[in-house]
Amino acid sequence: ATLKEQMALPTNTSSDQTYNGMGQSASKVYFSRSPLSIGGYGEVVVQNIQGESGDTADALRFVPYIGYRFSDNIILNAEIEIEHGDEIFLEFGYLDFLLHESFNVRAGVVLVPVGITNVQHEPTLFPSVNRSEVETNIIPTTLRENGAIFYGKLGTFDYSLGVVNSFDASNFSDSSWIRGGRQKASQAKANDWSGIARLDWTGVNNLLLGASIYSGKASHDTATLGDAKVTLWNIHFNWAWQALKLKALFARGELSDSALVSAVTGKTVGAKTEGYYIEAQYNIMKHIKPESLKQVNLFARHEEYDTHKEVDGSLTRDKTLDRTRTVVGVNYLPHSNVILKTNWVFRKNAVATEADLFELGLGYIF
Repeated sequence: ATLKEQMALPTNTSSDQTYNGMGQSASKVYFSRSPLSIGGYGEVVVQNIQGESGDTADALRFVPYIGYRFSDNIILNAEIEIEHGDEIFLEFGYLDFLLHESFNVRAGVVLVPVGITNVQHEPTLFPSVNRSEVETNIIPTTLRENGAIFYGKLGTFDYSLGVVNSFDASNFSDSSWIRGGRQKASQAKANDWSGIARLDWTGVNNLLLGASIYSGKASHDTATLGDAKVTLWNIHFNWAWQALKLKALFARGELSDSALVSAVTGKTVGAKTEGYYIEAQYNIMKHIKPESLKQVNLFARHEEYDTHKEVDGSLTRDKTLDRTRTVVGVNYLPHSNVILKTNWVFRKNAVATEADLFELGLGYIF
């Protein structure tokens, strides 16, 4: 009888069922009626670069979540990601030791709690077909590594403190900065470890104000990389009121000994990077049919970022890496866990206008 009830009444994945700032599906194990929980999400993207032939259609992600409750306070949560139909990664896989509302321990392959999208990366949580470029090329979403996170809630504040194995500076680049240095917990070099701290204030309903910082060496005792210390910090804002949602983020990163890193990589790696975005989304169904659970959202996002904000004095700054992106579009949710998206991306850099993009996408969580 218990098994029948568990099968007939699946876990609720409504918007109020989230844990520690994660998405709905990633939070499923924390609210499951059964010790074993299965969830996930997926995305498919069609992209057209204006003025160029060769449109692309990509099974961008299919991601199953598998969770298991050993007890009320020991939980396994894992995300297995299949990208582009043929690449498989362990996005995270950790044990959570739930000790107290004010202090818990998470260890294993963990999501690094920086920015907004790195933790909340399910497709129903951002309106555009693709994620923000600021949270792709400066904050390298999705960033996960081996380590431990200590987290909890103190009044109206949520905090996270942790340590993870560092980036590998030998794989940094000019256009995407430290993104290529993610080790993704795969036989990672661990001579250097980095610290993370995050603080969010949630004292007003549907409002989040916060900041995070990541810092640590990334040379792993490789003499030719010198100090190669990465420091990345951001401030972020997320607010919802009736039919309106607003989101904003500012991020800045610094890399010491960037000239040595550039010599090793063969690319001019920025000593300083900087970027921001502002995003607004409005559900017009609130006016057309207020009682409907379906959504039709108009949205816009403007972002500017520069992965060559500053370079070492002996190197030449590439002004094409000072980029501006304006995204406008609409998405439709026929169900709270299913989203259809379309948008235009207007692109330019400090030197010239780049080709614009037209994109279609679908996403779902379960």
